[in-house]
Amino acid sequence: MANILLADDEEDVGIIVKERLQASGHETVWVADGTTAWELFGRGGFDLVILDINMPGINGYQLCDMIKDSDRSDTPVLLLSAYVSEVYFPQKCRADACISKPFQADYLVDSITKLLQKKAG
Repeated sequence: MANILLADDEEDVGIIVKERLQASGHETVWVADGTTAWELFGRGGFDLVILDINMPGINGYQLCDMIKDSDRSDTPVLLLSAYVSEVYFPQKCRADACISKPFQADYLVDSITKLLQKKAG
């Protein structure tokens, strides 16, 4: 399926999301901070990036903008946050989709599928 980069500093969220995505057939790399996520993204090979907004180092908004300013700006970015409603997200940065925590795992997987289909054209 897809290679996904997941950046979330909450260990329980990271583990659960990674396991669910892998069960859906996606290769998933989980990191706990934005700086490490940016370093890994720079190496290439990711079809989609999932970012928590509040992380140590580079936060999700900043990292989303960095990705969208990179030579791989077509990589879909999905933001996760427990603090902001989904309606507010698009006004804050250039994410392709936004999900408020807590969320249903099936909803996350469906959102990822839609983003990947959109990217494929």
